[in-house]
Amino acid sequence: MPLFQAHHVRTVFAGHDHLFEHWVERYTDSSGRHRMDLVTTGGGGAPIYTYQGEPDVAQYLRENQASRVALEHLAKPGLAAGDNPYHFVLVRVDGDRMDLQVIGVDWGSGWQPYRSNRSDLNDAR
Repeated sequence: MPLFQAHHVRTVFAGHDHLFEHWVERYTDSSGRHRMDLVTTGGGGAPIYTYQGEPDVAQYLRENQASRVALEHLAKPGLAAGDNPYHFVLVRVDGDRMDLQVIGVDWGSGWQPYRSNRSDLNDAR
């Protein structure tokens, strides 16, 4: 992530893991406080993974102490397969503003923290 921080990347999309999760990393550098959204969206058709617990981020936080890195896990995969719907993501970019819309295709109850099959995530700077 240091390369992404150095260039103030606002959002990173990954898709290898077959699930949806959303992290926010906040850090500080000489130009001020920044936010980087880390989105994993791999719900396109292969069998969906389940939540295996929080990763150990202690070493990452220690190594980035100078940047005052803080991590927030906004959306975690569910413990049961039915809690993790197949999904897709629509991203709209307008200048420096981005809206992310997550749409669950086979939505069930309890897709945390999204309570319906459709959720809009807007960065209210």
